[in-house]
Amino acid sequence: MDVIIEQYFDFTIIGDNIGPVFDGFVQTIELSLIGGALSLIWGLVLALMRQLPGRPAAPIRALAIAYIDAFRGIPLLLIMLLVSGSLGAFAVEGALPREIAIPTWLGKPDPFWYGVIAITITYGAYMAEVYRAGIEAVPQGQMEAARSVGMTHRQAMRYVIVPQAVR
Repeated sequence: MDVIIEQYFDFTIIGDNIGPVFDGFVQTIELSLIGGALSLIWGLVLALMRQLPGRPAAPIRALAIAYIDAFRGIPLLLIMLLVSGSLGAFAVEGALPREIAIPTWLGKPDPFWYGVIAITITYGAYMAEVYRAGIEAVPQGQMEAARSVGMTHRQAMRYVIVPQAVR
């Protein structure tokens, strides 16, 4: 028992390293807040793409469904490795501008933004399913009522369905 206490609860080591640990904690909070906010927005875009009506929108619906299913099935760690490895390579090859492929926005290093991108594209797929469930939970009569007063499908989704679904 003394070995465990000495290895894991040595307060002198904890005190010596509290600064870097706290800096990592702050960076984790920033990463999760930015990535979470962007994934909420991306998820809503995906959910709306998945709910587009009509035959002309079938390819967009199919792409949205494939994206959601694929990114919900791939682990986040793998997405992080793919994003961090591929964006830097695209910048070296000239396929993407360096400012986009190796971002240093807001004074944060590129690994931070790779994490934000990976969280956004992965959890955006999860949030799309949450939004889809909310949209489908709104009674069909709401859409019919909005359409009967002369709203287009887009207006009905914007002013009637989505506000209820997001709540």
